[in-house]
Amino acid sequence: MYTLARDARARRYEPRRLQRLVNDVAEAERSGVGAVQIERHRVYRIDARPVAGSSAHVPALTLHLMAASPDGAAEKAQAVHGRDGGLYQRGGYRITSVEQALPEAGELF
Repeated sequence: MYTLARDARARRYEPRRLQRLVNDVAEAERSGVGAVQIERHRVYRIDARPVAGSSAHVPALTLHLMAASPDGAAEKAQAVHGRDGGLYQRGGYRITSVEQALPEAGELF
């Protein structure tokens, strides 16, 4: 089972994430935006398959992204890889599934 305490990479990045959060809150307060919304992000696995009519030799794609929700993960994948020349455009892919791969620390999975 995944635990944050055993994940050396996650422990290395956690101070940076917290610093970004502090900076975002401070910037929002200075600009008068109001309350800062803090979203809990999880790791999602996004599977994409070639569209009908594509070559039989085109492999399926699997990406892992952090997002606040499955819909957010799909939107992020499409924004990054669906643009001209992106992975989804070149191979004629469409997203077929989005599933949570890892829980956030403290969540039961």
